[in-house]
Order: sequence, then C-alpha cells, then structure tokens
Amino acid sequence: MKTNDQLAERFADILIRKMEEMKSEKWEKPWFDVSGKINFYPQNYTGRKYTSGNAFLLLLACSWEGYKTPLFLTFNQCRELEISIIKNEKSFPIYYKNFLVYHRENNKRINIDDYNLLTDEEKKNWRLISYLKNYNVFNLDQTNFASVFEDEFKKLVEKFNAAENEFTVDTIFNCPQLDRMIEDNSWGCDIILKKQNRAYYSPSNDLIVCPVKNQFPNHHNFYSVLLHEMCHSSSKEERLNRAMGKVFGDNEYAREEVIAELTAAFVGTQLGIFAEPSTESVTYLNGWIKVLKQSPDFIFSLLDDVVCASNYISEKINSRMEILEKVAQ
Repeated sequence: MKTNDQLAERFADILIRKMEEMKSEKWEKPWFDVSGKINFYPQNYTGRKYTSGNAFLLLLACSWEGYKTPLFLTFNQCRELEISIIKNEKSFPIYYKNFLVYHRENNKRINIDDYNLLTDEEKKNWRLISYLKNYNVFNLDQTNFASVFEDEFKKLVEKFNAAENEFTVDTIFNCPQLDRMIEDNSWGCDIILKKQNRAYYSPSNDLIVCPVKNQFPNHHNFYSVLLHEMCHSSSKEERLNRAMGKVFGDNEYAREEVIAELTAAFVGTQLGIFAEPSTESVTYLNGWIKVLKQSPDFIFSLLDDVVCASNYISEKINSRMEILEKVAQ
C-alpha cells in the first residue's frame, strides 16, 4: 500500500470514529472535547507545536482517546528517554510535503530552496513535483512515561489541565475577540445580528446574518454558528476562492458544510468556544462517512481547506487584536 493511502486510511479512521460517535442519540459534546484544558494544543515533547491537518487530527485523537496531555513522541525520542511503547498501541502519522524539482530538458535536479530563489521566468524551465512523506508519533499516554518519570508527568498533566476541575462550559459566555470584530465591523464582510431563527451567509450580497446572542440558550453555540458562517464567507473568490456548491445536498454543498463545521470547531477551540455540532452537520454525517470510507484520500483536500480557512480566520482575528493593542499603548 502506498504511503499516501496508509496516511489517508489512518486519518479517515480517526474522523469516521468521531462521526460515528456523534450519530448517537442526543449528542451534546463538542468536536474537540478538551474544554477547560489550558493550551491543550498538540505538540511534540520538545514543545514544538504541530500545524495544519496534523494538529487538527491529533487534537481529535486526544479528545477521542482522553489523553491527559497533548504531548507526542517519535520512536527515536522514546528510545532516547529509555521508555517503552505500550503493547498494541497504534502510532499517529505526521505528514508533510516534500518536493522534487527537475529541469524540463536535461532532468537535472535541484533542491526546493534553490528553486524558490529562481525568478518566475526561470521557474518555467523546471518541473515541481510534490508528494507526501510521514513519520509516526505516540502520545505520552501510549508509553510508560508516567511510571518512569512520575513527577515530571504529574507536572505536565497539571500544566495542561490546570483549570479542568473548576471549569464548566457556562451558558453565559463572551468571546472578546469576536465581539470586538462584530462591534467595529472589521471582518471581511458585514455581519448583521438580528432576531430571527436562521443564520446564513449570502454570497451575492457578501453578507453574514445571524440571530442575536441571547436567542441561544448556550452562548458558545452563538459564536460557533458565527464562525461557521465566517468560514463560508472566506470561500469568496477574492478571499480563498473555494467552491461552495449551489444546490442544497449536492456534493460541493455538503463538502462546504463539513469544512465550515470543522473550521468553526478548530478555531473555536483556540478561542475557548466549546459548542456541540449543529443539527445540520449531524444530518450530513452519513454522507460524509460514506465518502471517507469509499475515498479515504478525500481527507487531504478536505483538511487543506479546513486549515486554510482556520488560518485565514485566526490571522484576521489576531491582526485586529494586535492593532487594538498598539492603539491602547
């Protein structure tokens, strides 16, 4: 089996298991059930944070497996620390893109760094081929780290779970970053809040309309719905130029819905927003599961769009907050 196929099947399995769980009756948990855990973001034991789809899927795995920390180790790191991997534990693949660069006439090869130094005109003489590579990691809980380094493990658990015992997902909740963005209308399109029972993004008017916060019994859901629609608005041609679908239920429409749902969950987790999946997304679960089972490699294009949308929203929020901080100084 090709490396890409193995990666796709492993990642698809993680996502399918989560979706199958969410199909259960009266599902009332967020996609990432790590509420109240401070800085619970997937990272290597060295402290280097994972990015892109790797971060998304490792966070999903942490939530699913109930890992005590978001820390992961390679096999070599385990060997250096003289710790063992628990029998029958499965590793998680970390994927990354690698590149081959060939000259179109003589097949001479150069590395990607040299290719990036070429002018646009010079690059036309070279073929750039990208492919996926991977290495495997294990969560600390999948090893005997806790028994070998008992004191350190206790400190790490406390570090990432400091607020867990006193934290509850309050129904009354404020997200200053999004509140300020709504207040000064600094998102890429207008956001209108009004008393109604439907939230939507209008591509033709480039406009988001959302019910007011007090209409939501749980304010986390208000912000999650808002992030969902913000993701839809990022699809516009001058932003991320992503196909949205034109007819309710068609493949592109369903795909865009899962992108918006996962993006809202991923960005929301970073903002302290923990909302259960929307009714509409649960409706699509069977379709999404079917596609993932039939074509596991579908997950790579899906995750690429989720990561692009998540980064776009996060960068807009962060840049706005940086401007406000400078003004306040």
